[in-house]
Amino acid sequence: MGTSDWSRWGCVSTVPLYLCVALNPFPVSHNVDFYSGESEKILPMLYKQNIIADVVILDPPRKGCEKQVLDTIIEMSPNKIVYVSCNPQTLARDIKILESGGYNLKAVQPLDQFPWTTHTESVCKLIRL
Repeated sequence: MGTSDWSRWGCVSTVPLYLCVALNPFPVSHNVDFYSGESEKILPMLYKQNIIADVVILDPPRKGCEKQVLDTIIEMSPNKIVYVSCNPQTLARDIKILESGGYNLKAVQPLDQFPWTTHTESVCKLIRL
C-alpha cells in the first residue's frame, strides 16, 4: 500500500523520540509525526495548532487518562476512539467521561496477554454520536 493510501499519522509517547522513530513501521519522512512527551501537554498544544485527529488510539498507564487528555479529545471530536486499558476501574471512569462527551461504546474485547496472572487488557471501540 502506497503512502497516498494512508492518512497522516501521529504518535505521542513518553518514550524518547529516537525510539519512536526506530520502532516506526511507516516511512518516517512520509506521513508520521512523532511527539515525545506527556499526552496532557502535547495533545492540547496540537489542538491549539488546529491539528485534529479522525481516530485516536489511547493506551494509558494503569492510572488511566488525565482529565485534560480526555477533555481535549472530546473537543477535538474524532470519529473513533480505540482505548486499550490494563485497569478496568480507570477504563470505566474514562469511558463514562467520553460517553458524557458524546461518544458511544460500541465494542469491548478483553485480551489475556499475561497467562497465569490476574491481569488482562481490554480494547474498546467508541464512536462519536
